Amino acid sequence: VEMNIELLSTFQQNYPEEFDGTLDCASMAVCCAFNKIGIYLFQTQKQKKF
Repeated sequence: VEMNIELLSTFQQNYPEEFDGTLDCASMAVCCAFNKIGIYLFQTQKQKKF
């Protein structure tokens, strides 16, 4: 079984290192989340139940 070394590191942060933009409707955002890689930020006006 081959494992990804990046996933094994316990010292990596859960957010991007650089701030490079803003949300167009930040006041309307109810729920925000980064994708698995951490390069895209998603926002929604309705909170989804899992």
